[in-house]
Amino acid sequence: MRSMTKSAVRVAREALAAGRRTFPAYGSRTSRHDFTQAQLFALLTLRQFLRTDYRGLVTLVAEWGELR
Repeated sequence: MRSMTKSAVRVAREALAAGRRTFPAYGSRTSRHDFTQAQLFALLTLRQFLRTDYRGLVTLVAEWGELR
């Protein structure tokens, strides 16, 4: 059993890895291909972990170079 972490970077990396194993790269052939499904999953997981809203997460990730 894995232990709980308090590192947002580790949570984001684990969520991205899980998303890559689980989801197809894109939802549709005709999608815009801005972000992969795994990247979107990692962002939603990080938003839940940090208990913030979408705008707060966008600001945080934009300022946080290690998460890009």
